[in-house]
Amino acid sequence: MFGNWAQHAFIDPFDHGNSYKNSITYINSKYNWQCWNDGYHISHHLKQNLHWTEHPAYFQHTIINYSINNAVVFYKIDFIEVSFYLLIKRYDLLAKYFVNIGDCFDSDKEIITFLKGRVQRFEFAKQ
Repeated sequence: MFGNWAQHAFIDPFDHGNSYKNSITYINSKYNWQCWNDGYHISHHLKQNLHWTEHPAYFQHTIINYSINNAVVFYKIDFIEVSFYLLIKRYDLLAKYFVNIGDCFDSDKEIITFLKGRVQRFEFAKQ
């Protein structure tokens, strides 16, 4: 359950139903090698039937969508490390491993502000 919390820790409160904005992805992570590319969590939600060996190519093929949606992507770390860094509020370390797809952010400070904005408490709109 701890890992699943990290997989969905960075949610955009204005578009929380968007898989690019309510899940994260890990690339170049030892975890993916050990756990059948489980770190490609966004693509897992987008294409549930995608074979585990196809996730890296799918990520590369659809990378523009990650940029357009400001998806949270990390490299070289996994869910346990992300969970730990969140618990001890080390956003500087999260920024260190953040993949700035499309160069949307000019500095680590901007990345940290973005990540903090995605972990804020919010209420769902009443329907």
